[in-house]
Order: sequence, then C-alpha cells, then structure tokens
Amino acid sequence: MGATAEATWAPASAPYVKANVRMPAGSFTQQNSAELDPMQIGWDSVTLNAEMKQDVLNADWLVAVRNNGDLSGRATVTQLTGDKQLSANVKLDRFMLDFLKPLLMDYHTFSGQVDANLNVTGPVMHPAVEGLLKVSNVKAMGRTVPVDVDSANITATFNGYRAKLSGEVITPDGKLNLTGSGDWQDLTA
Repeated sequence: MGATAEATWAPASAPYVKANVRMPAGSFTQQNSAELDPMQIGWDSVTLNAEMKQDVLNADWLVAVRNNGDLSGRATVTQLTGDKQLSANVKLDRFMLDFLKPLLMDYHTFSGQVDANLNVTGPVMHPAVEGLLKVSNVKAMGRTVPVDVDSANITATFNGYRAKLSGEVITPDGKLNLTGSGDWQDLTA
C-alpha cells in the first residue's frame, strides 16, 4: 500500500490538505458456515485522491474489482465551513453479482449485472440525483425458494428529486412487469 499526505495551516487562513492512497491487488473473504462456499471479492487496485483547499474538497476514486467491473467517481464539496454543496458522479460499470451467491444460501444459481451512472448535486443533506441505475441479466434459482427467476431486467431513472422504476421479471410461472415512482423533494411529508 502506498499513501502520501501533505498538510499546511496557519492562523487566519484556510487549511490545505492533499492525500493520495493506492492499494495493490488484494481480496476479502467471508466464511459464513463450514458447509458453504466462502464469499470472496478481490480487487486489482484501489486509488483515492483528495485535496482540500480554500474551503473546497475535491476527490476522485477508482476500485478495479478483479474479474468484475469498476467503481469510480469524483466529488466536489464546496463551502465546507458553511452550507455544504455537493457535485459528484458515481459510476458502477459491469459489476457482476455472482460473488453474492454464498450469501444467498437457498439459491444454487444466482447471477446478474449492475451498471450505474449517477450525478448527485445540491445541498449535502438533500441532493438531487440524475442518471440511470440498471440491474440486468438476473438469474436466480433455488431448491427451497418460492420463486425462480429465469431473467430479470430492472431500471431506475433518476431525475432530480424523482425516480421512475421499470422492469420485467420472467419466472417459470409467467412474466411480471414492474413500474413505480418515487419523490423525495419534501422529506417532511
């Protein structure tokens, strides 16, 4: 692992901090039971860069997951000593869900893919979200579960403080069409 940090501060001036963290290839394993396969996820590299300068924090990151997709993004938070404002982008590219199978003990088959490209802007405590979140090519079959899923594709489309959900789930018993919406403009309602 490699990390560098630089910091300066003085009376009557905003602090300056810059940090870079790089992790080499590694993995995480969780064994829930001796009878079950362990859940394991590895990464080829992890990179995080951050800089705080003149009341603004800028950061970017990349997690390159081994034999899987990437999680990447960038974020800026302004007015750190006041009403914090956020501008961020988060991407999840070709993230395969197969590694979760050991956690879903009743399923002997589980697979799928998640892709996301979301922009988040506005007050840190109540930001707006724009973009897409897709869960696709889901297949889930089990010995003791009530429903097998031959295929599922679900999309959430975010537009500010609203989102629409649409999808299709195909089971041995037929097709389910999913639709829905959400609104979080007024969190006190």
